[in-house]
Amino acid sequence: MVYNLLMKNLIGAEAFYHDECDSISGVEVINDSTIVFKLTEPAPTIIYLLASSKASVISEVAYKAYGHDLHIGNGPFTF
Repeated sequence: MVYNLLMKNLIGAEAFYHDECDSISGVEVINDSTIVFKLTEPAPTIIYLLASSKASVISEVAYKAYGHDLHIGNGPFTF
């Protein structure tokens, strides 16, 4: 359910989900501690959806090393 609520408004999420591209165009990393999510329409509940473990920000390096075998924290990213 979190996927549907979060991803349906996130620009480029559908194409990424269907392996049509390598990244989600609506997610922009500004610096080491800031991410911008670009949406197709206002989503007043997005902060609650992003707080879900399903939407955790994780290190790409850690994910490539451990995949789903180890819980990976979110490092410097905070709400």
